[in-house]
Amino acid sequence: MKSNEKTAIIEALKKYIARYPSQARAAESLKGVSAATLSQMLNGKHDNISAEMWRSVASQVAASTTGTGWQIVETGAFKEVNMALADAQDYRRVRWIVGDAGCGKTTAATVYANNNREVFKVLCDEDMRKGDFVREIARVMGFKTKGMRIRDILNTSIDRLMEMESPLLIFDEGDKLNDNVFHYFINIYNRLEGSCGIVF
Repeated sequence: MKSNEKTAIIEALKKYIARYPSQARAAESLKGVSAATLSQMLNGKHDNISAEMWRSVASQVAASTTGTGWQIVETGAFKEVNMALADAQDYRRVRWIVGDAGCGKTTAATVYANNNREVFKVLCDEDMRKGDFVREIARVMGFKTKGMRIRDILNTSIDRLMEMESPLLIFDEGDKLNDNVFHYFINIYNRLEGSCGIVF
């Protein structure tokens, strides 16, 4: 991997870390990346970091650093999604964003999450169980769940969201959640109503 690519990843990583209260919390939100690895990247100690790790970090902190050459264009759909996300965050509303596949919902949500504090994007899928769903919320928020019961993880997540000034949860591909998990979400919504924006 070229040094200019690493520099771009480090800049994106710094912006990503700034969204969290600490570097350790940011590290917890990334899959397969330790706090020590982040420190080495930020402190210029790159000798022992594999190209695969650089690519993994790049793919998680900002799509624009992966070297694909793709540029973000603020289309009408992009602007509408951005406005809906900002409205949900600012006024702690629940919103549903519906559009054709490929219209840019996920890209807009990713860009918004990358550029705003207290925004957590959870990727949903049809195989998720209640435990998977709650653990993924905790992971993107940046805290460890090892050894915790599902109820404790949920309570900790909700408590931390309620302590924030203007949090937003984005459930990307939320329509894929099965009914069992979606009914669990209703409990989350009831406890966060008026305290946290939620977007599916």
